[in-house]
Amino acid sequence: MKKIILLFLILLTKLILAEDTTKVIIGYHYVSKSNIYGDVSRMPKDFHKIFVDTINNNLYALYKTKDIVVKNQVVCYDLITLKEKWSRLFEHQNVIFYHDKLFYFTFTKAYKINPNTGKDMWIKDERITIVNKKLDYGLRISKSKTPKRMKLIGVNLENSNDIWEKEVPETVVNSIHSHEDDILMNISGLLKLNINDGNGWYFEAENSIKHNEIKKTNIFNSQNEYHGISSNLIIDSNYYYQAFKKSLVCLDKNGNMIWQTEIPSRNHTGYSLTQLGPSIYLIGLGRSNSQNVLVNNNIKINSPFIAAYDKTNGQNIFFIDSIPISKKESIINFINVDGLFYFRTKNNLILFNINSKALKVESEYNKGLFYKVQGFLPNNTFMELDSSIVSTSISNQKGLIMFAFESENELLFNPYNNFDKVKFYQVNENLKVVKEIIRPKIFLEYFRCFII
Repeated sequence: MKKIILLFLILLTKLILAEDTTKVIIGYHYVSKSNIYGDVSRMPKDFHKIFVDTINNNLYALYKTKDIVVKNQVVCYDLITLKEKWSRLFEHQNVIFYHDKLFYFTFTKAYKINPNTGKDMWIKDERITIVNKKLDYGLRISKSKTPKRMKLIGVNLENSNDIWEKEVPETVVNSIHSHEDDILMNISGLLKLNINDGNGWYFEAENSIKHNEIKKTNIFNSQNEYHGISSNLIIDSNYYYQAFKKSLVCLDKNGNMIWQTEIPSRNHTGYSLTQLGPSIYLIGLGRSNSQNVLVNNNIKINSPFIAAYDKTNGQNIFFIDSIPISKKESIINFINVDGLFYFRTKNNLILFNINSKALKVESEYNKGLFYKVQGFLPNNTFMELDSSIVSTSISNQKGLIMFAFESENELLFNPYNNFDKVKFYQVNENLKVVKEIIRPKIFLEYFRCFII
């Protein structure tokens, strides 16, 4: 008979050392009609991130050093006793955890780390990107001897051996994803390759905007071309959806176009996609989508907009490009909660209701608060409010939770990087700050189910 083991951890981000553990109810067993209990243990010190390895019974805690150059210290604890097994300092931040695997990547080297000793299992003098953690495959990108071409090389992460090579047009790689046995690369279009043999297809589309195509702004920048324009990739059971410079497209799994919808040239910018029910929502950010936040995301690229399309045929449902904000502003980040979109610009918080199509803009934050706000807490986060633990989403009328730093010059994009410099604000559905929350208890939710 199969046993189902549930590991449900609600981990407090600021914890104090304690010698004992506390029993808590984590579930209910309907067959025996009894509670399921779990142990809550205390971590030795404050951590930045935490990862659970149930195969090796390890718990990895990631700590930030206070050096001028940010370094990561990884400490491995025994999952049962919380006794330290090993500790190692990494010069760079690219430490990757996945179940029983541990990797460390720099710009020029790749390491696989023994999870029980912290020692190197292999070292490769190449930069590697993990594209499929489950299948233990990675990808290397190198120059080709053929002009205007580059090589993609599949790597077996178990032993670091190369398994295939593929030449493709040389271009900027904006993102790399994996889905089942496939690599999906956002380059000048969408490239799909089978991870086992490198075979696949390429849908070509423009993914950059020339400087002379951008509406005149007072921001000077010497770049002639801005990359990272295309949206995130949405995958459902049969199709791929992605927005490129000129159009939103739907492709089948063989790369055949199902439909294509043109985006007006005056609205070309960086895009983001969200799928809700039968509709695809296209958000024009008014900036580049590039991961280089400090450079590209500060460059204004035309104006933000909100649009919706029928996912079956691409028919436009609505297109709103008259958002009442400054021409200098772009959408920095946003979240969707139960059909309500919350957009953040430098000076405004914008609420958009997809049912009524109503836009509400709150600009009082530019009086001294909102320029400091960095974003919204993720959905798997809980906070202690009024002596009860609540989700940080807007459910149950509790209000949306934003986080901010005390200084507008803080280059910190994660509220847990330096907890002492973070403030939290509860915002109601009218976009008003109803409460400033000082040093709250923050919980992160981890849920895993293993069938043996």
